[in-house]
Amino acid sequence: MSTPVTTTLPLGYQRVGFDGRLGRIAAVAGAQLPPNQRRPVLLIPGMTGSKEDYFALLGPLRELGWSVTAVDLPGMAESEGGDDPELYALDALAGDVLDLARWVGGGQPIHLVGHSVGGLISREAVLTDPELFASLTLYASGPGKVGDEAAASAVMLTSALYSLGTSQVYDLKLALNYELGFELPDADIAHFLRQRWVDTSPGHFLGMAAIALAETDRVADLAELDDTPLLVLFGTLDQTWPQTQLRGYGPAIGAETVLIEGAGHSPAVESPAQMVSALDSFWHRVDETQSMQTE
Repeated sequence: MSTPVTTTLPLGYQRVGFDGRLGRIAAVAGAQLPPNQRRPVLLIPGMTGSKEDYFALLGPLRELGWSVTAVDLPGMAESEGGDDPELYALDALAGDVLDLARWVGGGQPIHLVGHSVGGLISREAVLTDPELFASLTLYASGPGKVGDEAAASAVMLTSALYSLGTSQVYDLKLALNYELGFELPDADIAHFLRQRWVDTSPGHFLGMAAIALAETDRVADLAELDDTPLLVLFGTLDQTWPQTQLRGYGPAIGAETVLIEGAGHSPAVESPAQMVSALDSFWHRVDETQSMQTE
C-alpha cells in the first residue's frame, strides 16, 4: 500500500467524475492547458491504492506542460462499485481503462501509466486496443503474477476479507505494522489511509488480489507492440516482483528501463522528482517521434 505524502489537491487540479459501468469514477484532472504537441496523461493506481498516490507528481508534471488525470478504479476509494469480485476481473477493469482513455484523450492517443496490479490492468487495455495509447509505462509492475512474498500477503488479505469486514482487516493490519516497528504516518494521513481502505469495496480487493495471484506472463504479446513505446520503471528495492524479473522485463519487451535508486514499490511517493524527470523525458521523446512520423 502506498502512503501519500499529501492528500491536498495540487494547484491547478480539480475533482471530476466519469460515468463508468459501475457508477461514478472519481478522478482529479488538471485544468485545460494551452494547445501544444503533448499528449494527455492517465495515471492508474495499484492494489490498495488510489489517485492520491500520484499527488506528489501532479504539480511538477503540470508545470512541465502535461495535462494529467489520476483516477480511482471502480470500487476503489471514492469510486462507486459493487461487492461481487467478478466485477473486477482483468478484462472488465481493462475495459474501464479503455473508457477512461477515450474520455481523457478526447479523440487522440494518450500516455498511460499503470502502477503494480494497475500496470497489469493497463497493459491488458493497451493490448486490447493499442491505437488509443501513445505510450505505456509499466510502473513497479512485473511480467506476470507477483512474487512469493507479495502473493502470501494477497492470500492472507483474501482469507481475512472472507471472514472479517474491511474495517477489522485494516485495524489488524495496522496493529501488525505497529508490532513490526513500521513508522506510522501523521494523523491526517493515517485518517486518510483508513478511510480509503474502508471505502474500497471488498469485491474490488478480492478481484485485484485474484489478478495479482494469477496473471500470466505477457512478454511475447508486449514485444509485438511495435507502434506503442513502452517504459518499465521501478525502484531498486522493490520486492513485489523479484528484481531479476523486473530488470529483465524491459529488454524482453523492447522497452526503455528506468531504475529509481533506493526506492521501493512506490517511487511516485518515495522519489517523485526522479520519477517526474523520467516520465517527462520519455513522453517528450515519444511525442517528438510521433509528430515527425505524421509530418
